[in-house]
Amino acid sequence: MPIPNIDQILAAGVTGTTQAEAAVGKAWLEKHWQEWDRVEFNVPMGPGVTLWPGAPDYVVKSAQASTKPRADIIVWRNQDRSAAIVELKQRIGGAALGQVITYAHLLQADRPQLVQVYRIVAGASILEGIQPVFDHAGVSVELFPLAVPPSS
Repeated sequence: MPIPNIDQILAAGVTGTTQAEAAVGKAWLEKHWQEWDRVEFNVPMGPGVTLWPGAPDYVVKSAQASTKPRADIIVWRNQDRSAAIVELKQRIGGAALGQVITYAHLLQADRPQLVQVYRIVAGASILEGIQPVFDHAGVSVELFPLAVPPSS
């Protein structure tokens, strides 16, 4: 089932990212929205920081919330219990590979019922020569060069 209310979601925009990354995210969603049931933006994963024993609850909750890694986009498909983490970059570099692999492990730990977690990095461009590294790691790269206007 396609993501409902996609027009409203696209109009509201991708949250928690830079303007260029949001444009890439919008382009990615416009291409793939019919493949997924729902979408979330800026999704926290993992436990966050551990504070000292006896730290006040409000401090612990705040510290954990602010230190959890956050995936730019996660899309979900209930039929086969799968999800895709989509990391957004204006220019894809090696750091994005580490991010999306880390997020996939954290997401599977947080939600063990998932059968498959796809790892995707979407960007307007990619550093020359690093596409084979992503391929070797099993991470999909999708480019949307027209999503971000060239800088002048």
